[in-house]
Amino acid sequence: MRNPLAAVTRWDVFAAAVALGAAGSAAAVIRFYKLPPAHPLFPRSPSEFLSPPQLADANTRVVSLLSKVTQDIAALTELAVLTYQEGLDHALDCIEYGQKALDAGALDDRLFFYLGASYEAKGLTGYAADDFEKFLRHHPNDLEVRLRLGNLLYRAGELEKAEAAFKTVLAARPADPLVSFNLAVVLRDRRQWEEGLAVLLPIMDRDKTLPVGGHRVLGDLYGGAGKKDEALAAYRKELERAPDDVDTASAAADTLEKAGRKAEALEAWKHVLDIDKGSRRARARIRALTPRRARRARRR
Repeated sequence: MRNPLAAVTRWDVFAAAVALGAAGSAAAVIRFYKLPPAHPLFPRSPSEFLSPPQLADANTRVVSLLSKVTQDIAALTELAVLTYQEGLDHALDCIEYGQKALDAGALDDRLFFYLGASYEAKGLTGYAADDFEKFLRHHPNDLEVRLRLGNLLYRAGELEKAEAAFKTVLAARPADPLVSFNLAVVLRDRRQWEEGLAVLLPIMDRDKTLPVGGHRVLGDLYGGAGKKDEALAAYRKELERAPDDVDTASAAADTLEKAGRKAEALEAWKHVLDIDKGSRRARARIRALTPRRARRARRR
């Protein structure tokens, strides 16, 4: 059985988290399902939600047991659960005790959830996805975990698997705005334009509000399908909500330029430059679209 802590130090965890943040900022994803709250949805018994004094007493009791029998499976399992409840700052401890419990032969499938959530908190996407997949073999109808798995798979670049995960959730939650949005992002990145539109448009038909960034993705899908007017309308809708979104403003300017509407495109690129003074692309496009006479007059 794997023992990731033998190869993963606290510095490795920090480096992985930094790398994940850098990768996320480079991606064209506007918003995704974020880290879970302190007590994510999960079929746990009420007795597992302990007050701070109860947590302290339980920790003392379990640590005492382990001082006598270091491979006590029940005690290791309980300690993993207790450290998870103490918060994400204790994620490494939860991983350590949970993995020790599994190595000792624990059969409690809850451990895969706690390990997955802890790895996710530390940015270790591959380990988190692996444990969530194991958890779902025992709880295939847990939609919250499947949704989280889909986002982990997306971040890992496993788009086909991410698509399958989101489709499973959406089948149980038809026209859910957030799930539809996540699936549409994957379909956009897979260049499945029409299928992506088929996912997002029902949200609009039911007068539901798309999540922030939803109209941007809708515009990308329209643009990929060659529907420039519809794409531009979607980008403008997004800019009404987020006028300083440089990515959406750039997409709108680019769409105008591709449609041959050069004068409008020039003004749109100027707006991009107003938002991001350091945008080299905006400067380049402004130079290219500015009429020669205007450029000569500016030099005089």
